[in-house]
Amino acid sequence: MSDRERALPSLESVQFVLGASVYAYEDGRVDIVSWGEHGGISLVGWGELRKLGEDEREAKA
Repeated sequence: MSDRERALPSLESVQFVLGASVYAYEDGRVDIVSWGEHGGISLVGWGELRKLGEDEREAKA
C-alpha cells in the first residue's frame, strides 16, 4: 500500500497547537503554513509526522 493510498493521520492537534493550517502532506512530510492578516500565506515549518512517544523509545535504544 502506497502513502497516497493509506489514510492520512489526524492532524487536528497539530493545527490546534501551532495555530496553523496543514498545506501539504507528501511522503511522510507535512508543510505547515500560516495565513497572514491580508490573506497572505507563509511557510511556518515542515517535518515528518511522528507518533507520540517515538522520540522517547529512540532515546532509550
